[in-house]
Amino acid sequence: MASNQDTAQERKETLWGFIIALAIIVVLGGAYAIFGLPGAAMVMVIATPILVAMLVLLSIGK
Repeated sequence: MASNQDTAQERKETLWGFIIALAIIVVLGGAYAIFGLPGAAMVMVIATPILVAMLVLLSIGK
């Protein structure tokens, strides 16, 4: 049976995953709405290293 601390950590990780996914959708949608498909592609190229670094830092913090 999982302890309360494990459950709280799992909820925190799930919340971070949801926030990151929502941010990606909002940013890509905004770039697509403003600049079209090339704008969304540029945002993806710029955001990918930032997202990878953020996910690595979150996984190290476990």
